[in-house]
Amino acid sequence: MRVRSLEQLTADGDAAWFASAIELVRSLPIVADPFLASFLAADRPVAIGRAPGRLDVMGGIADYSGSLVLEMPLACATFAMAQAQDAPRLDVLSVREGRPFRFGIDLDEFTGGSSAAEALAERFARDASERWAAYVVGSIFRCLTWSPVSPTHGLRVLITSDVPEGKGVSSSAALEVATMAATAACYGLDMDGATLAAACQWAENHIARAPCGIMDQMTSALGQHDRLLRLRCQPASVEGHVAVPEGFRFYGIDSGIRH
Repeated sequence: MRVRSLEQLTADGDAAWFASAIELVRSLPIVADPFLASFLAADRPVAIGRAPGRLDVMGGIADYSGSLVLEMPLACATFAMAQAQDAPRLDVLSVREGRPFRFGIDLDEFTGGSSAAEALAERFARDASERWAAYVVGSIFRCLTWSPVSPTHGLRVLITSDVPEGKGVSSSAALEVATMAATAACYGLDMDGATLAAACQWAENHIARAPCGIMDQMTSALGQHDRLLRLRCQPASVEGHVAVPEGFRFYGIDSGIRH
């Protein structure tokens, strides 16, 4: 995944995709909620990960069997704004529909390999009120344990999203991909999009204990604007990006039935 400065992002013409997150970070010191206002330090850099939801255009029903699918990234996206902190812990603040949801954990609980992963999964399985954090913590756990380098600092992660939840447009994958991209940037880890997507799938399968194929994570990590991702779900190989013909648009219509 490319890590770019704000200047590079602007020069590439991509700043608009990150505008809401950039504005939020800049306005934090003046927001009314004192906890939110002080959550990220003003004198430290912030890494922003953006990951879109996805629209299944063709073949997604057979994701688990390794089918060939065509997927399109949506305009709606999840943002993870990550910042290093001196304390060896992870603090997460997710703002959804104007309400703050908080979670914290010491990074010591990430050591222990498979036993640590099992302990985390059991914790989230026991407490429904914390289950939302499994997707965030699982992604950060996998990111840090994927690398042989031990973390030298903790992390704070602020999350916002306009990807609809429970509507079948991969809100969980967008959350995982944005979180892992921002985490990797904060720790200086070099992960390509396919590796990141596979690590996010692992987090959803093993920490959140949600069975899923890799289609959603691959689309969120590797999808392109106005292109259909041509993906062979097994062995998770991208066969290209198909241009949408001029004059054609794809729309997702909410059926009102929760996924």
